[in-house]
Amino acid sequence: KTEKKPSGYIPPAPGGSSADVKDSLGNSDIMEVVLANKGALRKCVEQQQAKDPGTTGTLKMKWTIQTSGRTSGVSVASEEFKGTPIAGCVGSLIKGMQFPKHKKQGDPITFPFKF
Repeated sequence: KTEKKPSGYIPPAPGGSSADVKDSLGNSDIMEVVLANKGALRKCVEQQQAKDPGTTGTLKMKWTIQTSGRTSGVSVASEEFKGTPIAGCVGSLIKGMQFPKHKKQGDPITFPFKF
């Protein structure tokens, strides 16, 4: 006798069920991912300071986190840093960041990077 499998059954994704997906991301979720990239962010600061020693300030970056956890619409929100090595470096890091999946699309965030 062969067992009949229920039709339409979809096995849960590895690592948990869809019940584990949050409704929306909180500030702590965003901070966790950004802090996990601290080493790479520090390299961006070093590159900037190698080209322009003594550069300090707050680089504000703006982006949207999709429900998939991927980022989109990454841009520089600080006029004084547009076109600088640090803005390009941090921008490409943000494009590669993976945030937790969530159900509700949030508004774009503006995040300050102090250096």
